[in-house]
Amino acid sequence: MNELDYWTTKRDALIRDGVCILENILDAAMLEKVRSIAANQIAQLSDDHCHEQKSTGSMVPNRDMPERVDLIMWPKTLEALHNWGMTTSNFHELI
Repeated sequence: MNELDYWTTKRDALIRDGVCILENILDAAMLEKVRSIAANQIAQLSDDHCHEQKSTGSMVPNRDMPERVDLIMWPKTLEALHNWGMTTSNFHELI
């Protein structure tokens, strides 16, 4: 599969399924940081919140995660967004 087909396939999966996996974007240290942040946020969720958000697929309110800036501004993340045609520099439009 050539690079254009790869990005088209990933974008199609994101649109169709609401999620896709992008390989080789984060290095090991950044991936561990993201996992740690997510685990910490999930551990802080109340039982009521988990019950209320069960069907939304969005258990962790990302407005409470300023750390996501590092993830979105990661150079390979920006490159992936660019490969999808998302070339805006407006941070609020990327999330």
